Amino acid sequence: MHATFSYLIKTLIHIKFGLSYKYILYLLFFFLLQTGLFADFYPNEESGIKINLPPFWKTKVSGKIVQSTSKDNLVLLRMSATNAKTLPLKLKSALQNINDTIDGIEYTTSPEGTTRTLNDLKVTYIEGRGINKKTKVPSQWSVAVATNKQTVLISIIATNDGNDKHAGVIGKIVQSLSKLE
Repeated sequence: MHATFSYLIKTLIHIKFGLSYKYILYLLFFFLLQTGLFADFYPNEESGIKINLPPFWKTKVSGKIVQSTSKDNLVLLRMSATNAKTLPLKLKSALQNINDTIDGIEYTTSPEGTTRTLNDLKVTYIEGRGINKKTKVPSQWSVAVATNKQTVLISIIATNDGNDKHAGVIGKIVQSLSKLE
């Protein structure tokens, strides 16, 4: 029965679209990979927060720090925990990574941060732009502070080209931020 159904699907795909079954499977795999459905899951046990990162990004976990870079090195994401007690101190801690990497920092949101709820997490974020100190390339950046059991700091730095090229993937990464169940 299963073999007959499989043969019928293969035949219909070939007749309707003129494509081979293997080609359709390759397209489906590529689509799933690009949409982030095949994502690597990175939990932070202490904070009770998780994030999904694309498996094709270069990701390194060192203690409580997760650092991930797009394959073309145009986007850098860093997630770490902090013990800072107040929101201003948490934001200051989150901005340290940006200050270490970006010159001529300009805020495109309020420097005090904008707070919203994302997947039942209270998240405060700040965004801006500047020049990457290492590459001397105009870049965009954002930092987010999310708290569940403990606070997690997330910073994303992308060249302008990287932001344009990876906007969809960056959006999916941000949307994946959630409580660890």
